[in-house]
Amino acid sequence: MEENERADWAAASDSPTEPFAAGEVFAGRYRMIGRLGQGGMGDVWRADDLVLGMPVALKLMHSTSAAGRALLLNEVRLARRITHPAVCRVFDIGEEAGQTFLSMELVEGEDLAALIHRRFLENAPADYRAVWFRFDNATSLSERIAETRGRSTELEAPKALPRYDGAFVRIELSSIDGLRPSWEKPINVFFRYQQGQWCLVGLERMPS
Repeated sequence: MEENERADWAAASDSPTEPFAAGEVFAGRYRMIGRLGQGGMGDVWRADDLVLGMPVALKLMHSTSAAGRALLLNEVRLARRITHPAVCRVFDIGEEAGQTFLSMELVEGEDLAALIHRRFLENAPADYRAVWFRFDNATSLSERIAETRGRSTELEAPKALPRYDGAFVRIELSSIDGLRPSWEKPINVFFRYQQGQWCLVGLERMPS
């Protein structure tokens, strides 16, 4: 994001050029249908599992390091111990041409960016304050960068944003006029810089 660029929150999770064509088969088993979302750890695609004969969510991981694969394997081991209606099931883990992936239960619903736009941004105050922080995801420590003003879904982005893969930014949003009770307490939104773009990765709470 450059100095005079405005961050359009409705499009904050837009993806770069798609790596798969519709109908392409990945790892000899998964027919790729479309990208469901993108986050700090990887991309999630809707796919048809041609072996199980069912739709799945396929998570393609950004990290290909040995440490990243070890963390993913541990995540799968822990996930398979949990059986609960509110927990997404994990089916399999694999690697294809250096790409680590895991297949998961496909849960129909609304993605985070759409939910924020519908429940959060469309009901935002006409004017609001945004305080920008560099955020250390490991320690949860923050360093203030700047303060800007926003109107509706447009927000001025400061030029001092870190732009390297893995960088996190926390944005603290609050009402200026004080007319929105649900905005009296600041709301934190988290983004991660990955592959040349900012990806929405979290929201502290949803205002009523």
